[in-house]
Amino acid sequence: MKIYKNILLTILAAGVLIGCESFLEAIPNKGISSADTLQDLEAILNNVGVFNLTPGIQNLSSDDYYLTDAGWVSLGRNMTQKAYTRELENVFEDEVFPSAWTWPYEQVFYANVCLERLNEIVPANEAQTQKKKQLTGWAKFARAFSIYHLVQTFAEQYRQGEASSLQGLPLPKVPDVNNPAEVVSLEETYNFILSDLLEALRDLPSSVKYKSQPNITSAHALLARVYLSMNEFSLAAKHSTEALGMYDNLLDFNNLESSAMFPIPLINDEVIYHALSLSTGGFERNQEVRIDSVLYQSYVENDLRKQLYFIIRPTGAINFRGSFSGNAEFFSGLTVGELYLIRAECRARLGDAEGAIEDLNRLLSSRFAAGEFEPIFLEDEANTLELVLEERRKELLFRGMRWSDIKRGAASNAKLVREVHGEIFRFESPYYAFPFPVEEFLHR
Repeated sequence: MKIYKNILLTILAAGVLIGCESFLEAIPNKGISSADTLQDLEAILNNVGVFNLTPGIQNLSSDDYYLTDAGWVSLGRNMTQKAYTRELENVFEDEVFPSAWTWPYEQVFYANVCLERLNEIVPANEAQTQKKKQLTGWAKFARAFSIYHLVQTFAEQYRQGEASSLQGLPLPKVPDVNNPAEVVSLEETYNFILSDLLEALRDLPSSVKYKSQPNITSAHALLARVYLSMNEFSLAAKHSTEALGMYDNLLDFNNLESSAMFPIPLINDEVIYHALSLSTGGFERNQEVRIDSVLYQSYVENDLRKQLYFIIRPTGAINFRGSFSGNAEFFSGLTVGELYLIRAECRARLGDAEGAIEDLNRLLSSRFAAGEFEPIFLEDEANTLELVLEERRKELLFRGMRWSDIKRGAASNAKLVREVHGEIFRFESPYYAFPFPVEEFLHR
């Protein structure tokens, strides 16, 4: 991978990562090449400005919003404008190193560095043995988290029986910048993600100090998300149940302050693993990024998400403000609410309509005004899946998952038509995959 190699050689020479301020903020006088103790490696993995960020481009191409013509112009960059109109074949034509590609691969590189160094460390006592075990699981979780977001962005939908013949991703398994990683099949890409997470389950602790660090619950939650993206519903249900058995705190929206600009606090009780989408040129703060009135009206009046997720401007424009980030940045981590929706969908698809409705009621009871929630009763099993997918749509706005939901066929109401300055753009590709950056092909 030429891009991967060029960027990482620069990083190695400088001893820092282009990112926050410096990559090794906790050990600022040492570069990655000399990080060789458990403490050093923990400092690398602990850098939330590196590892706890995901590509934001899926939000641009989703149907969570629409833009006015002025809003489209205000995006400024060719990449963001083409992502909005879903002209995917040309989306990176002016981007030599698009962050949606390079940032996750930087994360993979540093995870590989940590795993290589951890393999060389001989613990001196039981405490070091346990720390080494935790860091190994952490690095594998981080690598899987990165590759999962890459595959959602740059690969086709996983299809059982066909994945071995579909293109996956370049898959660096060691931190070797001199030998480009081969592009493997989609099946091998997913198998690698799953292998990392299943191995991480053995090594991660049951609890951690900060929610920016993964634990066993995080690994089960991510496995549930990955299996759902593969339409492996039994396995997604299994891991969501495992995670919920360990942690099932939901944020009671009655306790939030609706007058606050961003009413949902950072690292709240519902968060299992914290992550944010990479900023895309101020898109997150752009008041021309508007919510469709039909979507807004789909929330009934006693649903507190209607007032906490949105703000209505004097112009009548409806903007999103309901991120679990505590500010305008888009949250992309793992939450209990998402797990209930994953399990509800899987149960509905597997014929357990009663269980699906139970999960929906558990989630929605925390979203409605106190005393106003009327539980959903199972009347027509055939409508259960539709109900679940509708609530998934309403709960998970701007989490970076809508694109994946459209891709896997879980969004029958998706709006894939854009209009800019009177020109209509219809997205009719069956692939829902962004192309590899041009530089990646030129140097293979």
